[in-house]
Amino acid sequence: MAEKPVNPHAQHRERMRRRIRENGFDSLLDHELLEYILYFAIPRGDTNPLAHRLLAEFGSISHVLDAEYDSLLRVEGVGPRTASLLMSFAPMLKRYSLSKMGTAPKLNTCERAVAYAKSLYIGADREVLYLLCLDVQCNLRRAAVLSTGTVDEAVIYPRNLVEQVLKFGAKNVILVHNHLSSSFSPSRSDVQMTQKVLVTLNAIDVNLLDHLIISDNGYYSFVQDGKINTVLEHGQVAYAADREV
Repeated sequence: MAEKPVNPHAQHRERMRRRIRENGFDSLLDHELLEYILYFAIPRGDTNPLAHRLLAEFGSISHVLDAEYDSLLRVEGVGPRTASLLMSFAPMLKRYSLSKMGTAPKLNTCERAVAYAKSLYIGADREVLYLLCLDVQCNLRRAAVLSTGTVDEAVIYPRNLVEQVLKFGAKNVILVHNHLSSSFSPSRSDVQMTQKVLVTLNAIDVNLLDHLIISDNGYYSFVQDGKINTVLEHGQVAYAADREV
């Protein structure tokens, strides 16, 4: 009886798995890591060419994992199962990052607030405006979505803002939104939105600790800028750094 031919791809996959066990994922190049990820959607065959095609199409692993479903399907060799797998990584990373901070992280400094805000926007494909509702000790109670889509002062409705504050019993809040472009500089509309929120919160004796703008290239803090208080006409935006009550 003739011997059953050995599957070279199976041997390659086993060598890859052994390499990861012995040396960790950091030992892999980008195309090798992507090749390994594809094993879970493509049970047999060589996934190396597809990994290279994906990187050539999107430019980097981060762009591959952020790609839209239809865009992924246009790459030769990508089917619904593979596209769905690749699209699951960004949401999983977001959940992982947020869960590492706990259910009620203390956001009483700009650094802590920025770290939390960056996690909120992992994989974001649209602008989202959040109101981070904090208790008197600046522990997070809820990251409430105020609007999705183009963010400007027109999307802030005082009634909705007050409802969210009262619903979650917030004494302190942080306004957060993202820019899909690489720029994180505030626009005139961003300044006007901050002013509008500040006026509304002052009326109900709730503290606005900051307004953060997050982009892929960094962040902007109205507090750290130091100039915003000269722009606003109604009070000031201010952190109580390391506030302890």
